[in-house]
Amino acid sequence: MRRRFVTNSLSGAIQTIVCTLLVFITIPVFIRLLGTERYGVFSLIMVIGSLNGIVNLGLNKTLIKFIAEQGKVTESNYDIVVNLILLLFGLVPITIAGIVFHEFVLSEILGISLDPMGDVKWLYFFVLVSNLLLIFGQTFSAILEALQKIYVTNICQMIYNFAYWGLILFVLLLGFQVDIVGAMALVAATIWLAAIVMAAHKAWGPILIGDLRKNFGRVAKKQLRYGMQIYVGGLVSFFYEPFTKILLSHFIGIQSVAFFDIALKIRNQVWGFVSKILQPLYPLLSQLSDRVRLRMIIHDLEQKTFLLIIPALPIIVFCTRPLISLWMRENVGIITVSVIFILSAYVLAITVIPNYQFLLAKGHAEKTIVIQGSNVVFNALFFFLTYRWIGYYAVIVGNIAAILSSYALTLYYQKKYLDSLIFESFAQARKVFLTLGIDLLVAYATSSLLDSNMATLLSVPVAVIVSTVLMYRYFGLITATDIQRYSGSNDTLNHWGLKILCRT
Repeated sequence: MRRRFVTNSLSGAIQTIVCTLLVFITIPVFIRLLGTERYGVFSLIMVIGSLNGIVNLGLNKTLIKFIAEQGKVTESNYDIVVNLILLLFGLVPITIAGIVFHEFVLSEILGISLDPMGDVKWLYFFVLVSNLLLIFGQTFSAILEALQKIYVTNICQMIYNFAYWGLILFVLLLGFQVDIVGAMALVAATIWLAAIVMAAHKAWGPILIGDLRKNFGRVAKKQLRYGMQIYVGGLVSFFYEPFTKILLSHFIGIQSVAFFDIALKIRNQVWGFVSKILQPLYPLLSQLSDRVRLRMIIHDLEQKTFLLIIPALPIIVFCTRPLISLWMRENVGIITVSVIFILSAYVLAITVIPNYQFLLAKGHAEKTIVIQGSNVVFNALFFFLTYRWIGYYAVIVGNIAAILSSYALTLYYQKKYLDSLIFESFAQARKVFLTLGIDLLVAYATSSLLDSNMATLLSVPVAVIVSTVLMYRYFGLITATDIQRYSGSNDTLNHWGLKILCRT
């Protein structure tokens, strides 16, 4: 199980790295060739991707849970077919409605002027249909995840990322407008759907429906009963980032959507990297019933994740401006501020992902609705309270307030259901935050001595990592037991882990 978990996690990390490189190459080309405003329009249209949270009824996570618990049995076959049927009932009407009322959606909801941009309508149509394919394919992705073959879904996702960003970059360089960009998104979605369907069929085999007609109602109720809890959380989350982009479009301007989206793209790559590593955790938690073991796994993963983000925060603070300066060359100041604050807040939130997965997997999905709801309320509240004074930066204030509120709620539920927090004692927490303070001083001193962006990008991470290792050794924050647990039977990793991170 350990080897499969590591394989699934590493494949997800590699997939995210590849996607990050493609994103970093494509976005500057897009803005240079079509302009910041057109990129803002593209970002708003891609809000349609949030239909994942509106029409899938939480069925993807629900299917993973049931198949992971049941295994390859007749009931799981019923679950798969019913899942597909329910998805189609949700997808087709909403897609048709989106096409019929496209002018209302584009102009009234998204705030996009249609007159000077006739190609925007076709971008919208292509993206709408491509998202239909992506949502429909989530059932087959869920089958593979439940079987702990997440590395296969990651390979399919890597194919999709290559096709999506590669084709978009290709048509941009050929001089096409955003309508053809949308067509390439549809081509990439079609390729992904074909790949994921074939992979799921190979892993699962024929889907035997048997007496499905007699069991359809029962199975549908079972899935909807649990899925609706997850669904409401997903629906609420729509009013977080997508709604924020709509607020920016209406109250600040479409160009501000572009700045916000660039910050989100960077944040999403970091968030996606960690999420992919922890992705195998959800089916694993679904299988476990021992509450003591669940508590140990979640507590330990959160604690080690927190130790990993400590050096990440100073690197974000002192390396973002040099990176943006080399990457975008325009609007460096506003993008830098956006990335530093939004990314830092989300890096902190990464530490409670294991407990969020626990809530979904072990019958507390309704609590995620409260968590997502707090995101929406605090984000919107602080945006409306501050946008008249600070303009665009209100979106950053809202994001930080939202993350802190949901973070506190997640820790509250962890204490309530697992009787644990991230740190074992106040003394341990003090050592961790003291390390963070020293790392920030080291990063500041290193960056102050350097006068080139590239030198800063190369030197600050090295200095911070060395400082972190020395402080962790000095404070004894990583023990020999920790090293042995995560290195498993690998003697080389165990030897060097003990030598570098432990004093004794």
